[in-house]
Amino acid sequence: MIKKAAEKFYLALIFILLYAPILTLIVLSFNASRTRAKWGGATLHWYQELFRDANTLGALKNTLVLALAAYLFVLYDVQVIHHDDYAAQAIRSIVRPEKVEASRGIITDRNGRPLVSNRSTYDLTFDADLLRPGE
Repeated sequence: MIKKAAEKFYLALIFILLYAPILTLIVLSFNASRTRAKWGGATLHWYQELFRDANTLGALKNTLVLALAAYLFVLYDVQVIHHDDYAAQAIRSIVRPEKVEASRGIITDRNGRPLVSNRSTYDLTFDADLLRPGE
């Protein structure tokens, strides 16, 4: 119990340490003040400046072109070059016969106490029509 709580605390601490700087940067990017130590109100001024810069727009364009080229390459690789491999893999994964043996025996609870046990029984069936002579 304590180990689980410690693991959850450790995981939460890692996420806080990873995401707190990003969230701080996002919030402060809307600050109207030129200094980050003082909040001067919300503004989009810095984003307007960012998108007026030709170097930034060029870098954004290059990034998007590279991402599109990588996507098209992977799409071509999957759809054209390795089509037969993936089609065969899909067919193999659809039907897979598997023999499952039925379990027999005593069914127990988690403490090992029997809930259901096996008992031999016999059934006797009587059909009176088979005893009538001549019919």
